[in-house]
Formats: sequence, structure tokens, C-alpha cells
Amino acid sequence: MIDIDLVAPILLTRAALPALRASGEAMVVNIASGIALISAPFYTTYAATKAGLARFGEALRRELKGEGIHVLTAYPGATDTPMMQSNRAGADLGFSREPASTVADAIVEGIEADAFEVIRGGEARALMIALNRDDPAAVDERFLGLKPALEEAVKDHSALRANIASFDTGSCVSVKSGARQRRHAWKTCRAEAMSIMLASDVR
Repeated sequence: MIDIDLVAPILLTRAALPALRASGEAMVVNIASGIALISAPFYTTYAATKAGLARFGEALRRELKGEGIHVLTAYPGATDTPMMQSNRAGADLGFSREPASTVADAIVEGIEADAFEVIRGGEARALMIALNRDDPAAVDERFLGLKPALEEAVKDHSALRANIASFDTGSCVSVKSGARQRRHAWKTCRAEAMSIMLASDVR
């Protein structure tokens, strides 16, 4: 899992940097997770990889400032993809799902706006992030009451397996031009990642 979700995006970005620098106008899009912002029990390693990817993106954005390369980090919540079919947790356990197309459209909007972050989950997610920052003990207590049900619901989730099935797009790099080209590049990258997920999903 660490190799797939953290090491691979870092190495991919490093390999692409010469071409990105040469373009004069490029973008790196890292797909982290809402769990990178509010860690959940039973997702310890997954949370660590996604938080690591987020901090990698933040540091990289500052390192590349002024070189024509922008870095955006996306934090999707539970997204309706094949990987999520093995997760039985619902909205009552904090896993309200969005269609993948909705998440992809939000990321495209972030790309076009040169945003630093795209955080999904609306007001409820924003409130939980604030609570986790200001009173993390309260979040601990909330999860304490959910732990038995959550453990049962996520025990078979493929995101928790240390294999290729945990891959959920990681990082995409592209040279920017017009809005249409940016949108096409992102959708192509997303489609390739989804193809890997479909081919490798372990049920």
C-alpha cells in the first residue's frame, strides 16, 4: 500500500519533472483522500499514505513556485468506484458516497482555477475538519462509539489491502494549454487510473 499510494506518485512526479519544467506551464494533480484530513480507525496505513501525499504536494508546490508548475491536491470523500464495493459502511458511519463523475468534475474545476486544494464533502466535512483541529478528543469520542460497527463494515475494504487494488489514481501530471486540453488531459488520466482499478479490483 505504501509503495502504491505514496512512493509511486512521488517517483512518477520526479520522473516527469524535466518535461514539466521544459513546458513552462504544467500541473501536478495529487489525489489524496478525506481520510488525510480526518483520520479514521482501521485506516491507519491508508491515512498515513494519503496524508504523506498531501504534504508532499504542499512542499512540492512551494518548491516549484515560479517555475511554471502548479500543484493541486484533491481530497475526495467516499466515491462510488469499484474499490468501494467492498466497503459496507454507509452515511451513518461517515461514508456518504459521491459519483466518480461528480468528483472528477470538481477536480477539473480546481485545475481550471489553479486551486491549491479540492476538498469534497461540503459543510459537514468542513465542520469535521474544524472540530478535528480544535477539539480532536471530541472526534476520538465520536469514533469510539462507531468502532464496532465501522470495523465490521470496512473489514473487507480493498483500500486496506497492501496490493494494487488499493490504487485510487494517486498522481496525474500534465502540460497545460487551453481549458479544453486541460479537461481532456485530466479525464484521460482519470480514465487510465479507473481502468487499473477495474482490472485489479479483488472481490
